[in-house]
Amino acid sequence: IVLYTDGITEAVNERDEEFGENRLAKLLDKYADMSAQNMCEKIIQDVYAFQADREQFDDMTMFILKVN
Repeated sequence: IVLYTDGITEAVNERDEEFGENRLAKLLDKYADMSAQNMCEKIIQDVYAFQADREQFDDMTMFILKVN
């Protein structure tokens, strides 16, 4: 289960491109073998890298629950 605020998908870079749901979905697949905590940390790091020095005005919150 993945819950997140729109600040994740609506984060923008210097070219005014949004991070978007497609990019998030690809990262969820890429990091699927990690723990939920590590997935959250890596995705947030990737969002920050995407936006670079662009200031954001929306909160970014993510919650991942994995059941084994």
